[in-house]
Amino acid sequence: MRWRSVWPSRACSGAGRLGGLGWRELVMTSSRMLGAARPAAKRRSRICIEAASGRCRRSSLRAGRAADAAAAALAGAQELPGPPPGPAQRLRTLPHRSPVSRPMPTALSFPPTLPDRPAGFVRGASCDLPTAAGRFRLHAVVDARGREHAALSLGALDPGTPVLVRLHSECLSGDAFGSLKCDCGPQLHRALQHLAEAGAGVLLYLRQEGRGIGLVDKVRAYALQDQGADTVEANRRLGLPDDARDYAAAADLLRALGVQRVRLLTHNPAKVQGLQAAGITVVERLPLRAGSHPGNQGYLRTKTLRMGHWPDLLDGALRPGRWQTVEDA
Repeated sequence: MRWRSVWPSRACSGAGRLGGLGWRELVMTSSRMLGAARPAAKRRSRICIEAASGRCRRSSLRAGRAADAAAAALAGAQELPGPPPGPAQRLRTLPHRSPVSRPMPTALSFPPTLPDRPAGFVRGASCDLPTAAGRFRLHAVVDARGREHAALSLGALDPGTPVLVRLHSECLSGDAFGSLKCDCGPQLHRALQHLAEAGAGVLLYLRQEGRGIGLVDKVRAYALQDQGADTVEANRRLGLPDDARDYAAAADLLRALGVQRVRLLTHNPAKVQGLQAAGITVVERLPLRAGSHPGNQGYLRTKTLRMGHWPDLLDGALRPGRWQTVEDA
């Protein structure tokens, strides 16, 4: 195309250098050469493409044969149980990486879920509950007296292993309002921390406000305590028992969760006796040390000396026959 844009004289001079052809003959010759070159180029491109495709097919075949050889070698090392694998199931597991080397949990060892009507209760329900201490499973029940109780479970509860358990009776003033009269709030949160550290366990939250006398009578007893009475004397002045709690509902709820043997976090021997009387085996009693401060020393002393609580009530400081003050701690 470039030769057509020049003058004939220049074309002739150029043609002279190209073998003596005139400019018309040169143009025609160049066109014929270009026409012949195009099919040759197409043929060369097609050959390259076919060669590349052949190489890809051969590589794929080699890779497939290598995978089959590796699968056959591994099959000799260890064969997984079950029917012969299909074409898409050629993987084998090396002995040191076998997923079946760890025992699979049974159905009872998974985090429990209560049925709509658990044994011993009118209604029941379960859900997940993330907390500051960890992600728990929340269970709620209604007993025959219409009281709503709750349980927080963590991890898998193995029926054959003693489960770490805390029985916590409702205390609105301590649990929700942070009262300094008692140690209930700190004990509740410390118990959840114990369960989180252990990785499994159950906390039962029982609707037995004021050791079973109810919120109004508890406030009346608090008013007498403001006048100098201790917690036992205030209840007796009102004609109320020292401790009106029962633990039959706690035992039923533990059984509904698949728990029969417990390691109990408590200072109260009545809780151990109540669970055992209801058919739950207490294999170990563990102290729960939390909530001791100068403002509730009298309350803690009364529970130890007049209600028979074990003397490890304070942070590992109190021993039988000796009351340790805050200054000694």
